[in-house]
Amino acid sequence: MKLLIGPGLSDPKGDEAFLVKALRKVADVKTFDSGIKDFEQLVRSVPHGWTPDAIVIRDAEYYKMPSGLERAELPIFGLIGDYNLSYNQMLPVLGCFDHFFCDSKGVRIFKKLGFNNCEFFCLYGFDPEVHHPYPSKKEWDVVFIGNLNAAVQQDREEYLYQLATLSGNYRIHIDTLIFGSEYASMLSKSHLVFNRSIRDEVNMRFFEAIGCGSVVMNNHLSELDELGLVPDQHYLVFDDVQATVVRYFKEWSAAERDRIRENAKQVMHEHTYDRRAQDLVKKIQTTRIDISKRRFAGLAEKERKKRWIRYRCDEVDVPGLGRWHRYDPTMVGWQKHLTRNELEIRSLDFNMWFWWMDLLAASGLHSYLAQFMMERQSLLSSFGCYRDVANTLRERLNILLYGFTA
Repeated sequence: MKLLIGPGLSDPKGDEAFLVKALRKVADVKTFDSGIKDFEQLVRSVPHGWTPDAIVIRDAEYYKMPSGLERAELPIFGLIGDYNLSYNQMLPVLGCFDHFFCDSKGVRIFKKLGFNNCEFFCLYGFDPEVHHPYPSKKEWDVVFIGNLNAAVQQDREEYLYQLATLSGNYRIHIDTLIFGSEYASMLSKSHLVFNRSIRDEVNMRFFEAIGCGSVVMNNHLSELDELGLVPDQHYLVFDDVQATVVRYFKEWSAAERDRIRENAKQVMHEHTYDRRAQDLVKKIQTTRIDISKRRFAGLAEKERKKRWIRYRCDEVDVPGLGRWHRYDPTMVGWQKHLTRNELEIRSLDFNMWFWWMDLLAASGLHSYLAQFMMERQSLLSSFGCYRDVANTLRERLNILLYGFTA
């Protein structure tokens, strides 16, 4: 199979991304990066005489894919990762994909919005060439290495705080910005690797830790069940961080600790990036695509251009508040709230409501916008003090949907 893949091709260290590397082993792969600005430039970049069977877009949340991609006369598949930080950019252009893959929470979220062309696929795994046991003794009891940005990882930070308070009795090591073999070696040197993903998805660290010969300590996730990974059989499940660490070291015998490590090792062949690549190619080959039904196909050229401009811009016009960077802490918080609650806004932050309404309208998601507005109207009917807000919301909805005020 011939695949044209881009624009996210590298890992944080600048090496080729593990999934791209694995796909090269099972498909004829050509790549393009974020330097390709538009579809015409992409066409010119493809080697003469080489015609791909499909385009695979990965990491479009961070690396810009070409504008006008929807004009491709072949199937376009998307691999959507951190949608929780990129609603502003990704929602308006999701219609350029014929089919896309994401985590299970993402499937529920996008289907609520009306995107039925998405399905669960675990995008993460481990590379045995990098993530394997290293010949050294266990220097730590519990290790965590990963993103420590409090604005993005506030939930994780609370758990890490609890973990750090155990340092008087256990060897705890928490660090960030360590990659590649150094990262893998540090995982290998710990009995336990703490893990808490940002969207309740099964993330890279889960598989990397087990590949490195350590026991991963993870909260219970439905995705782990779906992948056949059983709590306290393939990973150490936690609810209370401190109690779980004590339980593992004080109550579990050496034989029990060896058992969980061996159980995980026995199933890890199913979770290498090579296996992910094989499964992804099979899905691409067997998914029936009718490109005439591509969402963008029915949009006027002016509307498509407007959406691509929004996608490529790293700033967002927030109603009544001006222009914000996409990673403004408040914007990050709003998107985290939406993701955590699977689009249910459990807040009376009216600025957030107006931003969300504008984004839904800019993305052409008018049915969900009307549903959202009906829910807000019902909610505000209980608040005598917010009649003006209800009227303003109604006026804004009329402008967004019909172009006039009530």
